[in-house]
Amino acid sequence: MFLRSYKLFKLLGLEIRLDRAWIAVSVILAWHHAAEYSPGPWPGGEKSIVFGIAGAIGLIGSLVLHEFAHLTAARFTGGRWTTSTLYVFGGLSDPHKAPRGIAAECGTALAGISFSLLLGALFWLSAKYAAASGATGAGTALLGFLAAANLLLALFNLLPAFPLDAGRIVRALHWKKSGDIARSTRWASLPGVPLSYGAMGLGVLLFFPSGTWAGLWLFLAGFFLHTVSCAILDQLAVKAALS
Repeated sequence: MFLRSYKLFKLLGLEIRLDRAWIAVSVILAWHHAAEYSPGPWPGGEKSIVFGIAGAIGLIGSLVLHEFAHLTAARFTGGRWTTSTLYVFGGLSDPHKAPRGIAAECGTALAGISFSLLLGALFWLSAKYAAASGATGAGTALLGFLAAANLLLALFNLLPAFPLDAGRIVRALHWKKSGDIARSTRWASLPGVPLSYGAMGLGVLLFFPSGTWAGLWLFLAGFFLHTVSCAILDQLAVKAALS
């Protein structure tokens, strides 16, 4: 699961990789955003297509900035992140590496959530300013989408399931008590399965009545959370069997 990714770039010592499923996700999101802006039921016209592609790129860019917020906080506390693979819900570094400490892990996790909230607020204010200035159309809609996307990213990462940011804090607290990183990783990953089903179910309920992108994103984020959580649990089971 964690090897099926492509290298995007390396900057400041952090290699950013993109899970290969993002190819399909980007096409789906770009098509959906283009159709949403198009006057007809299908994407049509140069503006709607550009809007769709810009929305997908903007979401990936928001995820990259979210990860660099983690990197900055980790280095500030003496840690070192070298690789992060982007999924719909955020990034994932080495899931089996022990935390450096409670304070360091909490600070690193909260940095990503806080930065996504800040970025969402900046996009929201920009959209409001653009609307107040009389601007309408794809640009204002794109700013509004990126504001909501960053808010959703922050809220989704508050779910207490590893490898989400709040889940990293839960794992660190359990690890401090047990001293067993494998056991703590398993314990913090288990809630990811039921929570992923909840996210997918809510996504379906939101998407089908109105076709809102938030429902689509929640479904995809829930799906990938389920996939990653199960992959981590499977890896732990294999390691336990071989040890």
